[in-house]
Amino acid sequence: MSQPAATQDLHEDAALAPDLERKPAASSDDAAKATKAPDPLPPGQKPAAPGKPKEPPMLDRVVLRMVGPQMAPLATPMVRNVLRWALGVAITAHIVAILAWSVPGDAPLVKKVRRFFEPYLLYTGLWQSWDMFSPNPMSINAYLEAELTMANGTKKIWVFPRMDRMGLFDKFRYERYRKWAIDRVRLDAYSGIWPETARFIARVHYDDPAGPPREISLVRHWRTIKPPTQLWIPIGKEDEMLSEEKYMFYTYKVRPEDIQPPPPGAR
Repeated sequence: MSQPAATQDLHEDAALAPDLERKPAASSDDAAKATKAPDPLPPGQKPAAPGKPKEPPMLDRVVLRMVGPQMAPLATPMVRNVLRWALGVAITAHIVAILAWSVPGDAPLVKKVRRFFEPYLLYTGLWQSWDMFSPNPMSINAYLEAELTMANGTKKIWVFPRMDRMGLFDKFRYERYRKWAIDRVRLDAYSGIWPETARFIARVHYDDPAGPPREISLVRHWRTIKPPTQLWIPIGKEDEMLSEEKYMFYTYKVRPEDIQPPPPGAR
């Protein structure tokens, strides 16, 4: 015999009673805490910035860039440790090489370190002697040109490498040629290399449409740089604020045997 609907509802309510007893109703204090606004900040204090994920150390970031995003999953902790160690050794060795080569003096230990790192510094073009900084650094801004008299009588100008007219990549490639021109060819003390320098320029222009050069003259250009206490020159204003001087210091008569194709890459 089926029970009345009212009796069935009473039984269901009784079954739910234990759950209701285990979950007491939220008090008015709890409700107030849930809806309470945060305490106001003192005057002048800014709210705290949300936390940012901690970045890995610099060497780890460099290592991850070295391996690239595609290979990053393969950079296990052991691989990262090896690369980090190798990178640290390379940086330390580079700093030691630059310091040993640049510092003044010829202490026995310094000379040994220089000999050890000499191939690395010479082949990379990173060598630099102390006289760039002291005791008498250059006080002029100089460059060289060659005036060429071609076979048909026309005149041409060939400019030795100038860093202010080159992009970053070409500066790295030709900086030592600039140094060869300014620190060697320009000076009377190295007059012995002037004939070969002129022959080199002649070979560069051996196939010129105007005919090979007959005569080559080397010309110095320079501007004297005054101390900043006497004249302050903004970057890029040298041409406007400093007068330029020039002097033709050597002339070479080109011989037929001088006109030969230049070696690859000489242009």
